[in-house]
Amino acid sequence: MVDRNLIREFQVDDDELDAALGGELADLLAQEDQAMDMVYDERSSAFDVNQLVKGRVLSVEGDEVLVDIGYKSEGMVPLYEWADEDVKPEAGDIVEVLLEEIEDDFGLVLLSKRKADRQRDWNWVVEHYGEGDKIVGLVVRKIKGGLLVDIGVNVFLPASQVDIRR
Repeated sequence: MVDRNLIREFQVDDDELDAALGGELADLLAQEDQAMDMVYDERSSAFDVNQLVKGRVLSVEGDEVLVDIGYKSEGMVPLYEWADEDVKPEAGDIVEVLLEEIEDDFGLVLLSKRKADRQRDWNWVVEHYGEGDKIVGLVVRKIKGGLLVDIGVNVFLPASQVDIRR
C-alpha cells in the first residue's frame, strides 16, 4: 500500500534532484578518472622505448602477429620477422620483443622480434667478451672496407685489422 502523505512530505522538485545527483555524479566520475590516470601512469612508466619485453601471442592474422605485453593496448609484429625460424608463432606462445614505440597513430604498440633477437645476441657478446679479447668468427662476406664476420651477431671487421691477406 502506498502512503500518499509520506510521498508528499518528502516530495522534491525534479530540478533540485537533478542538481544534487548531477553534482554527486560529477564528483564520483572525477575520482574515478583520477584513479584510472594513476593506474595508467603506473603501467606506462614500467615500459620504455628500446626495452626488451616478453609477451604472449594472442593471434596470427594475415601477415601480422598480435602480441600482448601487458600494456593497455596490444602490439603488432610483422610475421616476416619469423622468416629465419623453423617454427612460426602460434596463439599462446611467449615471445621476447623489442618495444620500438609505445603508441603509434592508431594506438598500437610497435614491437620488433628481429631487433630483440639482435639486441639479445649483442648483449651476450658484450657479457662474454671484453675489449682486446680474441674472438673466433666465420667470415660471411667481403664488403667495402673489410669483412662481415659472424660471431653470434654480424660485425664489421676493418680490412686494416685482418691478419692474413690473400
